[in-house]
Amino acid sequence: MLGTLGLFAVPAVQDRALELFLDESITPSDLRLLLAFNALEEPRRLRLQNWILKNYAALRAKIANAFAEEIVTCLKDCRDRESLEKILAFFATTSTDDVAVQRGVSKMSESADNLIRIRERGQGSFDSALQDATH
Repeated sequence: MLGTLGLFAVPAVQDRALELFLDESITPSDLRLLLAFNALEEPRRLRLQNWILKNYAALRAKIANAFAEEIVTCLKDCRDRESLEKILAFFATTSTDDVAVQRGVSKMSESADNLIRIRERGQGSFDSALQDATH
């Protein structure tokens, strides 16, 4: 049942589900799964990213050190430089002495950067192939 809190496609419904993450009935171990589920697809991942940045203090207070890096690593499928820079800038000023979160930042940054590079590298050939197909 908890998994369904990460599968809402309607933005207003996902926003409501995200607010439940801080409810006392959600355990830290459940929370790490909910973060991952909400990051599976781009529209939801971006809303999750904005929610995490807005609610970081309460989220970090709730989640155990063992799962803290997952606050950030759930955002590893970031697909654009602007989002990646926003995440990195936030955590560069927020949790500089939180080892678990900084470990997550490092993992997320490397993964997202690789994904963005692959996308950027492939975009040119995709655009060219599309142009050739339409002419």
